[in-house]
Amino acid sequence: HIIEKIDLSTNTRTTIAGQSGVAGSADGVGTAATFDTPRSIVFKSGSPDKLYVGQYGGGCLLREIDLSSLQVSTIAGGTCGEADGAGTTAKMYFGDQSTMALSGNLLYLTNWSTESIQKVDLSQNPVVVSRVAGGTSGDVDGVGTAAKLNNPASITVLGNEVYFYDAGNYKIKKMDLSTYQVTTVAGSGTPGYKDDVGTAAQFGATNLYLASDGTQYVFISDPANHVIRKLDTTTGQVSTILGKKGHGQDIDGSLSSAYTYNPRTLLFTSYGLFFDNGDAIRKAY
Repeated sequence: HIIEKIDLSTNTRTTIAGQSGVAGSADGVGTAATFDTPRSIVFKSGSPDKLYVGQYGGGCLLREIDLSSLQVSTIAGGTCGEADGAGTTAKMYFGDQSTMALSGNLLYLTNWSTESIQKVDLSQNPVVVSRVAGGTSGDVDGVGTAAKLNNPASITVLGNEVYFYDAGNYKIKKMDLSTYQVTTVAGSGTPGYKDDVGTAAQFGATNLYLASDGTQYVFISDPANHVIRKLDTTTGQVSTILGKKGHGQDIDGSLSSAYTYNPRTLLFTSYGLFFDNGDAIRKAY
């Protein structure tokens, strides 16, 4: 129930908000605030820099942390589900697989429970939440709510698009942020393991996690196959860059010799590509 930071120059870990072992939804400064099962987190640079945290417990709340003062504020949510609205009248879902991605002042989140993608306008006070795609279970590309999704999960921003894993369909899809056109870009629809182009590629039977490099590539952790992969968004080529299918163990080394077990959440930064396996944080590149 805490938010921590890691100093990458010293690998020192520090709690900045919340209280270990104490579940709650109290706003406050730093460790005076409480969290209940925080899940997705995104960073927004500005004056001041801020963190946005999707919290599952206590009614699926969107929390904001001012990084200059460490003030924690609840800005949206209060009941798990989905409903357009302003501030605490809106409903979102921050279960295991629902994640967030930021583009300017707009926060996009996948809503696993209602097969949809929601948008949060952070420039409004209170913030405004609205559905922008999906809402019906299925596997249909289309514009906005005409698209049908099946358990949308990890999401990342690349240029004027978001890429997300449509977990129930075993496909990576993208949504244009201007038109809300949803398009399948990779995955055959059948779980497996195959590096290939576009819909000829296959991904593992469990959830994938995505992170973009901000220019051309979307990195993919594939826990079921114990590998890290990447999608070239210009060509559609999916390729494995770390690990080997069936060799689930954590061994450091070069990208060609290292192995990984059950890789999960990814983060691409100027310091490298970071990922966790549930027990440790590792770095590639």
